[in-house]
Amino acid sequence: MDRFDELKLKYQSVLNLIAKKGVRLAHLHVQDNKLVIQGAAPSQDTKNVIWNQIKACHGGQVNDSRFGMRMSGDGKIAEAIKQLFVVSKKKYLSGRSMGDLNYEVFRRPPKNGQMELW
Repeated sequence: MDRFDELKLKYQSVLNLIAKKGVRLAHLHVQDNKLVIQGAAPSQDTKNVIWNQIKACHGGQVNDSRFGMRMSGDGKIAEAIKQLFVVSKKKYLSGRSMGDLNYEVFRRPPKNGQMELW
C-alpha cells in the first residue's frame, strides 16, 4: 500500500464527510508525506464540521509535536481504522507470504546523480 492509499484510509471519515456535505475538491494528493485536501465548502459551518472531523482523527488536536503522531493519528477514529486494518489483514491476507524479489532490473544510480529516462 503506498502512502497516498494509507493516508486516504486514515482520513476516510473526513473524505466521506466532504462528499456528504457537498464540498468541491480541487486537490487531493500527498505532498511532503502529508495528505493535502483542498476544496471549496458551501459555508463556514461546513468548514468547521470538516475541520472538527480532521481533529477527531488526531485525538482532538492537530498541533501535536510528538514525533510521528501527527501523521499516524490517535483517538477514536484512528483506533477504529487500526482495528479495521487488523481484521481485514487477518481475513484477506491470512496464510500468505510475499514472494521472492527480482533484483535483475535494479541499477545503481550513477555517481553524478543524473539518471537516464530511456
